[in-house]
Amino acid sequence: MKFKFRLNPKQILSTGLIICLAVAIVAYFWATGLISSLYAFRSPLKNNPPQPGSSLGQPASRQVVFVLIDALRLDTSLQAETMPTLSRLRQQGASATMHSRPLSFSEPGYSTLLIGAWPALNDGPAANLDYAEIPSWTQDNLFSAASRAGLHTAISGYYWFEKLIPQNAVSASFYTPG
Repeated sequence: MKFKFRLNPKQILSTGLIICLAVAIVAYFWATGLISSLYAFRSPLKNNPPQPGSSLGQPASRQVVFVLIDALRLDTSLQAETMPTLSRLRQQGASATMHSRPLSFSEPGYSTLLIGAWPALNDGPAANLDYAEIPSWTQDNLFSAASRAGLHTAISGYYWFEKLIPQNAVSASFYTPG
């Protein structure tokens, strides 16, 4: 007994279209689920942050000014004619270049710089969130460390910082939503 199974071209085309549609629908829900999990991510250290260590000795300086210029390319920052004030500041003291990991978003970058740990540990957002969704840092950070040392802290910046930085560690602030 021989069994022959043949599909005509219309059946092949319609079967292929149904399979493509099913793959597209599954891919859509998979991708939106991944993005949602990125936005909802919180560090495993969120509820049990490491305790701050003891002081490392006397401060090297009485004052620290942290200048953060979001989205500034390194090659542009090195052009003295384009950024003369930054060039003068660089000549007067230390400077550093931040090397980010993909994805390069502002809120995770701020958190990494001011906490000193990558987003997987720092409990800052893993992506830029809507203002209402921005969590306050649960990990030790530059502002909290300065406040514990009895120093005055001040910040002037984008209004995301008002949500990110624990405000009991900020002595003076000015935030702008634009």
